[in-house]
Amino acid sequence: MDTTRPKLVQITLTAEHVVEMVQLYSAVFAIQLEPVAAYGTTLYRGLLHGTPLLICPNSIAGVEAQQNRHQFTYSVANLATLIRQAEAAGGQLIQHAADAATLLDPDGNTLVFQQER
Repeated sequence: MDTTRPKLVQITLTAEHVVEMVQLYSAVFAIQLEPVAAYGTTLYRGLLHGTPLLICPNSIAGVEAQQNRHQFTYSVANLATLIRQAEAAGGQLIQHAADAATLLDPDGNTLVFQQER
């Protein structure tokens, strides 16, 4: 197993029609999404094929219609190296903290990477 590659650790779906999204994902994927009170609203968490799934209102994420509404969060052994590799391959760093970074792919979709713990 290659331990230098990022691992998918969460999928976040932002939605305008949250309740309808919860209904659809629950039915299609046979998953149980539990409500979680946060940020003055309700988010929904569950597991999608063993991967944590979060559905949240788009008003929280602030995703523009021109961008993706689906966001994958990956963990990586070396965040700094990953950022350099992504930028060299056409990614654009838009947010960086000590333990996490958000990049845009060439189409403007966000990718979130977090330092492995």
